[in-house]
Amino acid sequence: AGATLLFGNLAALPQDNFKRLLAYSSIAHAGYLLVAVASVRETVGSLGSSGVAVGFYLAGYLLMTLLSFLVLIIVANHSRGDDLMHFNGLAKRSPFLAFGMLTAMLSLAGVPFTAGFIGKFLVFATAVQAGKFVLVGIGIITVAAGFYYYLRIV
Repeated sequence: AGATLLFGNLAALPQDNFKRLLAYSSIAHAGYLLVAVASVRETVGSLGSSGVAVGFYLAGYLLMTLLSFLVLIIVANHSRGDDLMHFNGLAKRSPFLAFGMLTAMLSLAGVPFTAGFIGKFLVFATAVQAGKFVLVGIGIITVAAGFYYYLRIV
């Protein structure tokens, strides 16, 4: 889980291509899910909190990734490219698309009061309950990296 978090986020940092950035961030999001999976206790019946964390995280991640790709496809078709530079001035060209992208990026980054924040909070709470403090530490550091590359798009 820790290696997946580190690799996905560090590989996403220098990306200028939006599709590649989303691909590497998907690896990072798989790492957050693995943190919840690694936090499942070995006693019977304790899958509850970990299962809720995984389910909520997957649902929020799915919706925000679909929204990101929808905006990406529309922008790429109109600008003939999927590099980050094609998103410059999107708020002036299409405020509705820019708001959709803003919503998706804030949630994927885990800004408070978004589905991404709640999902990451549930994952980290499950990991703390299971005593996986190293994974929580790595997760917090990689969330900061995610803030950088997601908000760079905005």
